[in-house]
Amino acid sequence: MNQNKIYDELPSPADFYDEAPPERIMSAECEYSVQLPESMDLWSSGALAESTIEAAGFKGISEFLDNGARVYYDRGQLIEYAAAEARGPRRATAVDFAGIEVIRKLVETSGAEFRGVYRTAGTCLPIVDCPTRPSQMESIGYHENLLLASDNGGSTASHLEDLLPGYLASRQWSGGGLLRDKGYANSQKAWGIGTITGGITTSHGQKPMFGLRQDTVEQHAGWQRLEVRFADPNLSATARYLAFASLSMVTRLAEHMSKLDHGMQKQLMDMQLAQPVKAAHVYGWETGKPGHALTVGGEQLPASEIQARLLAAATRLHNLIELTPDEAAALPLWEQTIDQLARRQPGDPFSDELAGKFDMAARHHFLIHRQERGELDRQTTRDPVAVRRNLAWDRVIPAGPGLKWWDLHPSSYVPADLIESYVHEPPADTRAAARSKLIRQGTVDYVNWSSANDHTKDFPRLMPNPYQHLAPEE
Repeated sequence: MNQNKIYDELPSPADFYDEAPPERIMSAECEYSVQLPESMDLWSSGALAESTIEAAGFKGISEFLDNGARVYYDRGQLIEYAAAEARGPRRATAVDFAGIEVIRKLVETSGAEFRGVYRTAGTCLPIVDCPTRPSQMESIGYHENLLLASDNGGSTASHLEDLLPGYLASRQWSGGGLLRDKGYANSQKAWGIGTITGGITTSHGQKPMFGLRQDTVEQHAGWQRLEVRFADPNLSATARYLAFASLSMVTRLAEHMSKLDHGMQKQLMDMQLAQPVKAAHVYGWETGKPGHALTVGGEQLPASEIQARLLAAATRLHNLIELTPDEAAALPLWEQTIDQLARRQPGDPFSDELAGKFDMAARHHFLIHRQERGELDRQTTRDPVAVRRNLAWDRVIPAGPGLKWWDLHPSSYVPADLIESYVHEPPADTRAAARSKLIRQGTVDYVNWSSANDHTKDFPRLMPNPYQHLAPEE
């Protein structure tokens, strides 16, 4: 096998600027909050012990599993699952959601007395019945990761800073839903955001919306990673698919801005938010008068209008370049969603169609139904029954109302069998497959995302191209 020839045929950073760009590699990192007895510490539970990993049907080396993912204990009572690299939004959603089953296998195999595992984001406070220990307060994270070419601070990075704050602040439909002291909110993460961009280590309330990151090995090969921190984990595969697809298309706009006509470019520049963090808080609420935010062009725009203009630009771009099939398939879904949210009257229940696709609408239905039945007085954190109902929605082990709801409303975009296929196997056409093969061969004693140490050789095995699906020197 001529590996050099195969490597030459893999996508390169320059290909992202072509008129037929490759499927974008993307993934997610999700922190699962674990509820344990007061006497037990997560680190001593054995959930990620080598013996547990093997008994659950996996092989693992240095926090990486042979399905391509990384799983490890995070601060507090959290298990973080960083999904394998996947091509396109459908498969990125599938590898992310496969993590729920992986965590379930590990937790149940450990035999520890877990009282619940939760998939949520934002900040957990003792006063709202923290799903870990009642005396603790912790910030629970979820990050979207997208691959793009490293342009060394060029126009793409600049255009991302122009477009992403407005896109992220206004994508209400991607929210997981949350009870707050003043009522129901679309977004779980909005109130933890304090800056537009920033470093990796930040305190709660000062977390950045997004940032650009570079692995040393990948950097030399011309790659960088867009890390979006202003994101909710979702239990709806449709919501997560649209979040990945629309984010990738907005990133395409940044990469291909020069191909758009001047009128479209000016409209995108003029609709930049004057205060993106404040706008994220305004748009984060569900109830009351639709929130408007000031743009640098002097307009007061609702979230739906910002989303509509980005959709129009992405549709125009699709006439100029060839969006990938996964991205193009999301355009009508994006349009329908914006239209349905724009037509909804403030304070009205979400439509059944929205509740069958998006977390923030489904959770709202769940709580409204309980309120109508007299099981809770109000949808705020001042009602302890509402708090418990809200918390139960996020429980994935054992399955809570949220997972059960989505079992009854399966996604037509990301089928269950695709998710199941990534529980024990990596995506076959990304670097995750190469990493998996090295782990299963048993010759490496350390791996990370872009390299591995092989104890049979005197030099590390490098995997600088995230599309590199063959093991080095295979």
